Amino acid sequence: MAAIVAADKSRVSGPGPVPWRAPFTCHTLPLFLERLGRLDNSRALDVGPVCGQNITFFAHHVTQLYICDLFQHLDRKLPRGTDQDALWKPLDYPPQHFQGLLLWDLIDRLPDEEVPAFIDVCHKLLAPQGLLLIFSLPEVDAPPVHSFVVGPDYRITLRRQAHLSLDFTFRHSRTLERFLLGFRPVKSFVLKSGLREFLFERI
Repeated sequence: MAAIVAADKSRVSGPGPVPWRAPFTCHTLPLFLERLGRLDNSRALDVGPVCGQNITFFAHHVTQLYICDLFQHLDRKLPRGTDQDALWKPLDYPPQHFQGLLLWDLIDRLPDEEVPAFIDVCHKLLAPQGLLLIFSLPEVDAPPVHSFVVGPDYRITLRRQAHLSLDFTFRHSRTLERFLLGFRPVKSFVLKSGLREFLFERI
């Protein structure tokens, strides 16, 4: 079982209505965890809303699991005019410290001007050939923030985070991929609901 290195506290709300179809089976997570499972000392960073079920799940698949709730942090920091260093201060980890990053749909919650700096931070945090897992939501009106809760057989359900309010920017897949400088695509999947999964590898 993995050592849980860091965890933030946050209030978690009930399931609530969701703007796209759930549950669904995740196709990228098995690839992500199979790669990390080959390593003797795998370190993964989950930047999503804190979810006890996910902590339990990933603790059985990686050596060390780090938790950093960037969704809650950005809910407080994203108003225009915020110093960029303050946005990414919680990610002050050593360079190339991780073999895997779980971003969920965080990039959907960032304006275009903040995405390049965030991707640059992710690139610095990942070891060469480290993996970046990203979800991207379909084109819907102002979807609320949810945590993606991983269950048996990689079945994902959504848990609404009613205490968080972040803007949403829909991007087509090619637009999203253009931000991923320093990464190469490994696999991508499009669900019938329009939700997309991406797995990238650090070059």
